[in-house]
Amino acid sequence: MAAESWDFDLGVKYFLGNADDDNGGGIDEETRGEAVDMAAPPSAPRPPRRTRGRIPTHRKQQLELEGLRRELARLKGHVMEIQVNASRKMTYWERVAKMEQLDALKATHENEDLREAVQDHEVFIDDLRSMLRKKRHLMAAPHEMHEMWDAYCQLPPVNDAFRRARAMHAVVDYEYKRLHHVFMRHGLLSTTTDVFRAELNAQPSGDIHFEVVQHATLAAPYRAIGAAAWQVLSTSIPDLPPHVDQTIEPIDECTVYTHMTDKHHDTMCHGHILVKHYAVEGREILIGRSILDDPAHPTPRGDLIEDSTFWYM
Repeated sequence: MAAESWDFDLGVKYFLGNADDDNGGGIDEETRGEAVDMAAPPSAPRPPRRTRGRIPTHRKQQLELEGLRRELARLKGHVMEIQVNASRKMTYWERVAKMEQLDALKATHENEDLREAVQDHEVFIDDLRSMLRKKRHLMAAPHEMHEMWDAYCQLPPVNDAFRRARAMHAVVDYEYKRLHHVFMRHGLLSTTTDVFRAELNAQPSGDIHFEVVQHATLAAPYRAIGAAAWQVLSTSIPDLPPHVDQTIEPIDECTVYTHMTDKHHDTMCHGHILVKHYAVEGREILIGRSILDDPAHPTPRGDLIEDSTFWYM
């Protein structure tokens, strides 16, 4: 192990390759063997930090300098460990002082790593702030623009039959995608008991929604129950009051468009609702959504129009 006359500065210069030329390029064989023994790292070297994109030259030089500093600190700590663990007998206070010096050196090394991590986080935060401050430029594709139009429950003109049929399906398909969320919000996904409640709920927009929630278990196959419900919703209601008009417009074999007008009060009320039947594996689903703006059925100014949605499963 190390001799008592070990020169710390000479050892560091030897590790960094800066020994004096007039010294013959090294030291005596005993010291050289000791230096090689000390150069063995106590642990595996740290992997290089991964960077994104091209690194500027000044940043590379800075990283190399920081790496050399860390290596120098590690070598100093290793030399001190060797000196502390030497075979020669040391006084108690000398050993304590060297151990404290070693701990301080390790703490300095850890602080440098922490400062570097903080700087990296600051750069990331600055990049994130600059990105969030940028003005957004949103441009929707043509099909996305049609979906946005359809999501507001507005149908294209009558002379565009293709877009009109496509918009009808988009309206109810959008509500079909919300089915799981709606049932989960009302606690109907895992319940096994009968539920019925009707309540008024204020919305953040200031509107008030009248919501009816019902869950019941019927002693019949679900396919038969679904077919019966579809039969009721896809056909005209018999024995309507004289002040109520109803017409049903078939769209396809699983979609109907129902129109109703109530003239009982001074202000007439109109309802245009699309109903679609989804026969999926293991369940029967019916979705209904009101159409608020339809050029084929214009609403006179001052009249009321129904805005409702229902999910049946």
